[in-house]
Amino acid sequence: MTNPIDYISVNSSFGFQLKDNFLSFWFKPLPSDVHITISFDSRTPDLDLHITKNVSNPKDKPKISIFRIERRILNEDEKIIVQKFLRKILVSFNIVEYCQKHNNMLLFTPYDKLFESEIGREIEKYLFDSFVDLAKIKSRTRLKIKGDVEKKLEEVTTSEKMQSLMYDSLENFDQEKFLNSSGGTLLSTDGSIVYPIVINRKAYLFKTDLQLIEMFTPFINEKLAKRLFFNLKKAIVRVKNAEGYEDTRRYNNPIRIGRNPKNFVDEKN
Repeated sequence: MTNPIDYISVNSSFGFQLKDNFLSFWFKPLPSDVHITISFDSRTPDLDLHITKNVSNPKDKPKISIFRIERRILNEDEKIIVQKFLRKILVSFNIVEYCQKHNNMLLFTPYDKLFESEIGREIEKYLFDSFVDLAKIKSRTRLKIKGDVEKKLEEVTTSEKMQSLMYDSLENFDQEKFLNSSGGTLLSTDGSIVYPIVINRKAYLFKTDLQLIEMFTPFINEKLAKRLFFNLKKAIVRVKNAEGYEDTRRYNNPIRIGRNPKNFVDEKN
């Protein structure tokens, strides 16, 4: 039986590990032995975000917890939080104006068609086969990708094989069908491409200038978000310079986010 992959790293510039009770991730410019962890152990009432450092003794890891939030709040307000988060990472896309700009000469590939059709399965297999030489599995569950990923991606996406597969998936754009889909790839006659998504018949694009601090603001107010972000940056430096847990014990004073209306974003915003 094949073991599921629970750790992925790309060129020592990004990596994450997902277990049943936590998500741990690292990215440049974080020190290579320091990572951010979100713990969601079902045995505790809180979700916890903390910074840790890998040391020779795993029981003596330097660790600073940044904040804890009641799990029941996330469960009760899940729909609201998701909506607020989407508003932070998406920007409205006016499909009518886009069509007019390109004289309605658009081709469209629905995401559903790419993911669920035979063409989609061919594209998935082609991508997998093209990148297999850059990937290595270590310790059965750890996937490491090394090599020039951007160059390989450019080679694959511009290859005759990929162009042929993508062309086969294209269809003439129909606005009503587009608004009833989950979105897709829009290709204009001048060669420009956009990748909108559709939610409740409204089109959006992903923001390209999202700030890290904005990841906190969907469920807490901006003032508290700035405080957490400041604490996060301080903790990274302290954990980096620590040799064991005792060096960070006194800094373990996480902010606990509970059912306090002053902490949360006004739902009118």
